[in-house]
Amino acid sequence: MAAGSGFTAAVDLTITKTLVGAASGTFTPPSGGAMWCSLYSTQFTAAAKAGATEWTTGSNTNYARQSLGTGGTATSGWTINAYSSGTGVVFTNFATLTQPAPSSSQTLNAFGFCDSAGPTGGNIVIFADSASPQTVNTGVQVIIAATTGAVFTTY
Repeated sequence: MAAGSGFTAAVDLTITKTLVGAASGTFTPPSGGAMWCSLYSTQFTAAAKAGATEWTTGSNTNYARQSLGTGGTATSGWTINAYSSGTGVVFTNFATLTQPAPSSSQTLNAFGFCDSAGPTGGNIVIFADSASPQTVNTGVQVIIAATTGAVFTTY
């Protein structure tokens, strides 16, 4: 399966319906822009832009979604650049996101940003699949670097 990234299908639908003035979609934006980074052992289904398997506290007792910004607030979590011709609108995570080292080896195949602190539930808003699965051994942290770790573009 080809790796994908971007807004989930529910978010795409809501954005489109909002822009054209139609009824809103089924997606509800995160309250106050609060978002948390989540990790996945499988990729999202590219055609559906949904369906990845999130890490769990059952297989990794150290797992917890990590706050994007302070307490998950988007105002301190994203750097959003103005539209640029040929580039679009580029937005990146403002702060480094560090996932605690797993209690047992895990497979990392995607990461996403959710509207719930979890460790489960809520909605996945935006995601990125990895080019290939990576093993994350005990004692190794997953770190998404500030400004270069999560780079998304909308056109």
